[in-house]
Amino acid sequence: MRRHYPEAWQFALYGDCYEGQILMGGALHHTVQDYASILARGLDAIKADIRTEMAALDPLSPGDFATFERRNLYQAMLMAADGIIGYARRNAEYAEQLAAAESDGARRAELLEMARICRKVPAKPAESWWEALQSFHFLRAGTAMVESGDSHSAGRFDLYMLPYWQRDVASGRLSAKRAQELLELFYLKWNETHLMGQTEINAGVSNNDKIDVGGVDEYGRDATNELSYRLLEAHAHVHLNDPNLAVRLHRNTPDAFLRQSLEVLRLGGGLPILISDEAIVPALVGRCGVELKDARHYADTGCQENITDPNLTGADANGRTNAGWFSILKPLELALWNGINPLNGQQVGPATGDPAGFSKMEEFFAAVRTQMEHAVAMNVTLNNVSDFVFQKYFPCVFHDLMHPGPRRSGVDINAGGCKYNWTGTLAVGMANAGDALAAVDHLVFRSKSAGWQELLAALRDDWRGHDDLWRRCLAAPKYGTDDEYADGWAAAMLGLLYDAYERHHTPRGGRFTVGLISMGSYVTLGHKLGPTPDGRHRGERLADACSPSSLAPAAGPTATHRSAARAIDPLRTPNGVTFNQRFNATAVGGPRELAKWADLVRAYVEAGGQEVQYTVVDGEALRRAQQRPREYRDLVVRVGGYSAVFVELSQELQDSIIARAEQEF
Repeated sequence: MRRHYPEAWQFALYGDCYEGQILMGGALHHTVQDYASILARGLDAIKADIRTEMAALDPLSPGDFATFERRNLYQAMLMAADGIIGYARRNAEYAEQLAAAESDGARRAELLEMARICRKVPAKPAESWWEALQSFHFLRAGTAMVESGDSHSAGRFDLYMLPYWQRDVASGRLSAKRAQELLELFYLKWNETHLMGQTEINAGVSNNDKIDVGGVDEYGRDATNELSYRLLEAHAHVHLNDPNLAVRLHRNTPDAFLRQSLEVLRLGGGLPILISDEAIVPALVGRCGVELKDARHYADTGCQENITDPNLTGADANGRTNAGWFSILKPLELALWNGINPLNGQQVGPATGDPAGFSKMEEFFAAVRTQMEHAVAMNVTLNNVSDFVFQKYFPCVFHDLMHPGPRRSGVDINAGGCKYNWTGTLAVGMANAGDALAAVDHLVFRSKSAGWQELLAALRDDWRGHDDLWRRCLAAPKYGTDDEYADGWAAAMLGLLYDAYERHHTPRGGRFTVGLISMGSYVTLGHKLGPTPDGRHRGERLADACSPSSLAPAAGPTATHRSAARAIDPLRTPNGVTFNQRFNATAVGGPRELAKWADLVRAYVEAGGQEVQYTVVDGEALRRAQQRPREYRDLVVRVGGYSAVFVELSQELQDSIIARAEQEF
């Protein structure tokens, strides 16, 4: 990068616009693997398929060099399959050792049954609920051990696992109670692994692996079923961070299912999140080129990034949805200072002119557009070069084994082996960027109550000695208050972002897409900004993802939901959004309040809302947890797209969660 793409490299180092994945090598995160085929057929059958593909690749008359790469990859997949089968058998041997030393007859029988299952799956087909859960666990563990990474997804688990549940319960092989117990033990096992190398961005996160429940089928009909409810009940009983449940909503979602989802949310912890088929399916079709039947079988990964689920249609995707966090506010700041980063004095953006010479808001907005296009172009270059390096040097063999496209083609997932291929960025700070544009337009051009020289001087001084102007900037219209003017500026800033990314393509054959997701990067990206016209001080955190800024007045849940639905175009955010809201427990405590909450959610979905996640806890409890952390080890909150134990977060992240407006109906 330094040698061949120095402009992009310099921008990455000195532009202070990005955070996260793009500047480090690492695993391929955020995938939905093909569990269903392996559960139904077993890895031995998958290995036979791979050997058949290999047999057609003749090293005596190869045709091209790619033939040898395909043979190598197929051989590596076979080695990976043998590895996970061997791992399962070692588990069987361990269970047998425990059984031999066990004096309790019932426990000994249970251990021997565990050993039998571990000798069978995942090599052979799963033929019972217990076998299917165990096979899934081994396959998921294989991803963690071989590929590492986090934020993968089980996809539409309630659809492809339903036959195993139904057969066992209907035949009497298992009681519904025992089947539920196995599911909850499976949840507990899921929480035994944790992501290593945590930073401020992902503080407190464990695996952040997803399960999607509910939603429509490939014909657009409601697909909610008995297992959808059982998965919600399992979370209510176990109540840990993983799996990260997502409820797919649509216009025909049963009232009972929505109500149960909210009842589980009311327990606290921020799960499940609520996502809308009405928004996501058209976005995947329109922006990612996904066929309708495949789009209807999407699943979200990690925080809320959306890709196709191969478990239902065989249509896999590498959406590379974690291409780094992008500060939407930074291009605006660069436009204020003629392309110079005020934090280090480096000319990192184009020279777009001194704003003092702009006589119309359109001229300033054009400068912001130029800075946005440049910042995005540098980010796209970084990502595409990263794709080149990974496909050349870091094949993801276990992912290839677990995805039908690479299994068929012998082409690595990083080299375009899946049916669909795109790259998704994660943009942060939409509220601050919209508010900053609104403040400039309102004060400098509409009311003419401030001049450019006065505003720029105040920003240079971090508002010191400019208290009156600072208060006027704080009082300017703000996103999240159901103000069409402020929401319109947030939408305009997002429009620049969408336009800039959507014109670019990946070397894997897809296009770039946008998401509005922050995790904890809203804190670190805030550190990389000077004071801004919305009233922020230097280094102050940004608003998280799609939430209103902490500088905006609290206007209640109806206002915040209306603003989010108005400002965000869901057809242009297929890479997901996270819209955090916090309710006091008393606000949703009774049947009447629960019904009002359900009405709010349905109205938000009908208005175009893509995602919303609720933390139900009062601010006083959070403040007590800060003071007495040992007493609040089980207090779980929603951070930026994942749930975490509150007392494990940094002080700054804790303060930002407390600062989120506490909504009352």
